[in-house]
Amino acid sequence: METLEAAATALRRGPLTSVGDPFPGSDRTLVVRARVGPGSDTVVVKRYFPERSGEAWVREAAALAALSTRPGMPAPRLLAEAAEPQLVV
Repeated sequence: METLEAAATALRRGPLTSVGDPFPGSDRTLVVRARVGPGSDTVVVKRYFPERSGEAWVREAAALAALSTRPGMPAPRLLAEAAEPQLVV
């Protein structure tokens, strides 16, 4: 899956394996849970489809980058982002 390959590249890690089915949601994004290797923690990969999501990717990446540096903030930690395809991990 192109999304997981791009996320693995952005994370600078080996291949990611999808865990379960994609999360239900809108037609603007694809959200999957993935694992880097056996027994490792899972990550959430969110891919945006620019023709339907506009600038949402840029806003979410910026917000996660800012919020994940503030101690005690109830926000997911931004592990990686990519512009092509547009995704956050």
